[in-house]
Amino acid sequence: MDTTRRHLTELATLSHKTEQAERKILARAESALERCEADITRLRPVAMVPGAAEAQEYQQAVLDRGKLMQVIAQARKLLAAADS
Repeated sequence: MDTTRRHLTELATLSHKTEQAERKILARAESALERCEADITRLRPVAMVPGAAEAQEYQQAVLDRGKLMQVIAQARKLLAAADS
């Protein structure tokens, strides 16, 4: 019985640590998304000029935004499940 209680306590601790890590991931991803959106807004007008050097940076920012949105969605999904 003591072993079971000890295991349950360890699992609860791990669950709490996992939730904290997901919250940190979410916060950092949301912050990075804000920076990414600002880059896209800044680069968009220049990147549309044919042959512009900023076009590659703009495309990378758009790709990064997509990846960040996936990370945010996954973190929110996991946190919603943890809150249930």
